[in-house]
Amino acid sequence: MHATSKVVSNLDIVRCFYDGLDGDDLNPLDYFSETMTWYVSDFLPWGGTVESMPNILAMLRAMRAKLTGAFEPSDIFEAGSEVIAVGRFVGFLSETHESCCVRTVHVWRFNEGRAVALACYSDSDSAFSRLS
Repeated sequence: MHATSKVVSNLDIVRCFYDGLDGDDLNPLDYFSETMTWYVSDFLPWGGTVESMPNILAMLRAMRAKLTGAFEPSDIFEAGSEVIAVGRFVGFLSETHESCCVRTVHVWRFNEGRAVALACYSDSDSAFSRLS
């Protein structure tokens, strides 16, 4: 994945990631480092730190086997080389079809216009705590 020559802010990359990959829009995956790390709250079955895009994609597939839904940010802001998104994961647990709305915070770290790390923190006192 190679970033295009267009100058794009870190905030734009994160916003586009949450908005989805739409046709002619910016593809945020072009701005992810191949060696990116992704942390997910340890209490989740797929939790922990994953390194490199192939492993991150495998982790996302494991997550999608347990959950259906999306993160809905209510606030996104820049803080130096980081972008923080505060919101909720809204969806349902795949096995039980129980709906869930879980408070979540994402902390993105950028280096030279590329996402190098993402840490996802979810409320441990939520429907997520019942996942196995």
